[in-house]
Amino acid sequence: MALCIGARLRCLARAYQRASERHPFSVASASAAVILSTADIAAQRTVGIEKWDWKRTLSLGVFGLLYYGFPLKAIYLGYDKVLGQNQHMTKMFIDVYLHTPFLLIPCFYGITGTVKGEGIRSWTSQLREEWLEASFGSILYWTPIQVLCFKSVPQHSRVLYISTASLFHKVWLSWMSNRQRVAAQENEKNVQEKA
Repeated sequence: MALCIGARLRCLARAYQRASERHPFSVASASAAVILSTADIAAQRTVGIEKWDWKRTLSLGVFGLLYYGFPLKAIYLGYDKVLGQNQHMTKMFIDVYLHTPFLLIPCFYGITGTVKGEGIRSWTSQLREEWLEASFGSILYWTPIQVLCFKSVPQHSRVLYISTASLFHKVWLSWMSNRQRVAAQENEKNVQEKA
C-alpha cells in the first residue's frame, strides 16, 4: 500500500515539474492561489471566527495568484540568471531582507486590502502601523526557509515550496493584518446583541 502511494506521489511530482517547466507562471499562480486561500481558511478557523469571511480568503487567493505567480516567479528566475546557482546566502539575503519588507509586504497589504474593499488610505495606514512587526516576523520566519530553498529546491518547485511554507506564514500574516477588522466585527456583533 505504501509503495503504491509513494509511486503515485512521485508520478504527481513529475507531472507538476513538467507542467511548471512548460508553464512556469501559470502553474506558480494556480499553486499559490490554492495554498494561500487554504492558509486563510485555516487562519480563520484557528482563531475561531464563526462566520467565514470570504472576502478575506479571496484577497489572499488573489494575492497568491497575482504576486506569487508573476512577480515572485520572475524574481526567482532572475536570481538564478543574475547570481548563478551557488549564491544561496546572497539570494536569501536579497529575498528576505530586501524583497520581503520593501516589496512583498506592501504588495500584500495593497492587494489584499483592495480586494477586501478597503480604500488606499485605509490599507496604507494599516501598512504603516504594522510594517515593522510584519517585516520583523517575516525575516525571522523566512531566513532559514529561504536558505534551504535556494540551496536545495529546484527552480521548477520553488514557488510551490514557498507557497507551502507560506501556509504557516500567511496564517500568521492574515491573522495580524485582519485582527483589527475581526475585533470591529466582534464589537458590532456585541452591540447588536445588546440592542
